[in-house]
Amino acid sequence: MGLYLTAYAAIRPDAIKQVFGSKDDALFTRLADGLDLRDVETDTLSAENALRHIIYGEAMDTQPENAHLYGYALLEICQALGETLPCSFSVKLGEEADAAGRILDGSLPQPAGWMAKLKSLFSPAPRADIVAMLMGGKQHGFDIPAIDDFPEINILHPADLQTLYDTLNAINIDEAQVHKLQNSDNEHDEISGSAYEHLAALRRNVHFCLARGLSLVLACH
Repeated sequence: MGLYLTAYAAIRPDAIKQVFGSKDDALFTRLADGLDLRDVETDTLSAENALRHIIYGEAMDTQPENAHLYGYALLEICQALGETLPCSFSVKLGEEADAAGRILDGSLPQPAGWMAKLKSLFSPAPRADIVAMLMGGKQHGFDIPAIDDFPEINILHPADLQTLYDTLNAINIDEAQVHKLQNSDNEHDEISGSAYEHLAALRRNVHFCLARGLSLVLACH
């Protein structure tokens, strides 16, 4: 199946923090009824109990092998209380993410002047990395146990989103060309077409958050 980088919801972080220790029975029941994380549960902690610990302010399980369940519970809360994004964004790590990085490379400022160009031959700029761009720091700011594995969770706030939007907005995304790439017999072109589509969806989601002063929840798992 592989790993995916996914945009989950647009949130107001303070509203999510208010859930911690709120003892909100209605919210717990609503989320617990729809919770299906049996494939990531452990012998010592269920996803429902992780959710309960957060909402009722109970002591959390600090065993490293259980930390991921608090991450998934947090994502459920964000999706339930956040705003639905206008576009689905879920890019597969590997060829799709690499293709997105190559596209972003084309939007980055190029060295100016012959001396700068000469230096760039010996010290080339690093290739754009969509995962590092969206997940760098992995700081969500919520009081759950540190997660050593997946899901990796990051929150991009409006100031970060504006920088990201400026970069994405420099990309020329021609829908007709993207459609042509996606329907090509060449696998490389097809992957590039999907990468363009992902970046267009990400740009719309970022614009959505900026227009409303919201933060973007991202996770890699």
